[in-house]
Amino acid sequence: MVASILRERLRFVDFELRRLQNGRCRARVVLEWHPEEQFIGSAEELGSQAGELRCAAQAALGAIERAVTTTAQVNFELLGVKAVRAFDATVVIVPRKPGPEGQRTLALPKGHPDAGETLEDAATREVREETGIQGRLLRRLGDVEYRYRRKNGKPRPKKVTFYLFEYLSGDVADHDHEVEEALWMPLEEARSALTFPGEREMVERALALRGR
Repeated sequence: MVASILRERLRFVDFELRRLQNGRCRARVVLEWHPEEQFIGSAEELGSQAGELRCAAQAALGAIERAVTTTAQVNFELLGVKAVRAFDATVVIVPRKPGPEGQRTLALPKGHPDAGETLEDAATREVREETGIQGRLLRRLGDVEYRYRRKNGKPRPKKVTFYLFEYLSGDVADHDHEVEEALWMPLEEARSALTFPGEREMVERALALRGR
């Protein structure tokens, strides 16, 4: 008789990196099989760029080790870390609402400002709601202007302002009900995969910033 110990997918919950006053840094990673069974890894290193990378990696390994060793004794060793350039990936969404021609679309998160919100506040909120990601706004990328037809058939102009964000925390599995799916995608892929030309142009602008 063979016993099965298969579980649900190990899920990322949270990541935090703090720079300490003593010149060091501290990282914390939280993983879970399900909300009632979470595993926390933490680490502290020198506050250099390499130290921060190693600190984050050690914290992730600690969380993974705790999760895996609940069923089997497994040890991990960190052999090295690799820096990933900023602006290498974006979160794209598949909205439940079909496109203008009734098609399934692949898009960037966006929405309307609530009463009293600035465009920057609205963008931060929409990213959080539609993707599950908490981000830090870095800069404005630009505007996309187009015309669409209202239900009465009359054309109406529309302008959407896009911003570049830095990932802070969160999981794309936690998107809201308006989104069918949210997923990470390399910018090199998103520049051609997104449905709308204006949004593909915003990805091109993000890519152009990588060398600066």
